[in-house]
Amino acid sequence: QATASSGWMRAEDWEAKRGEWTRTREVSVPSPCCGQKKWKDDDLDCFLVCGGDMVDSFVRLLPDGSRLWAEEDVRAIVEDYGIVVINRGGSSAAATLVGFGFSSQRCFTVSDEACPNDVSSTRLREAVKEGR
Repeated sequence: QATASSGWMRAEDWEAKRGEWTRTREVSVPSPCCGQKKWKDDDLDCFLVCGGDMVDSFVRLLPDGSRLWAEEDVRAIVEDYGIVVINRGGSSAAATLVGFGFSSQRCFTVSDEACPNDVSSTRLREAVKEGR
């Protein structure tokens, strides 16, 4: 529904229909939804759209010292498909992506100074889980 009125953008509901949590790399693999296959259009491309806070989590360490994200998953998502990052207050997504050495060819950052978006899906999920 979010992109229904757009002539150039489409969103897929494949992940939502799964009914269970799925690693981001699995969702990003275009086989179930990629534009070239589903929409029969070679000019379409698939990108992961996410908030800057998610990009910052690419380098987050778990209590045992391991990384939250496997580096090969991050590289596959960005290099094979591309990423569109919606800036969030307090995030440093651009610096995180530069730290991985990604080119700006597959990384796009969106900022809206007039109406900044600081809504975090992670915080929303936590609030729902806590009944707030």
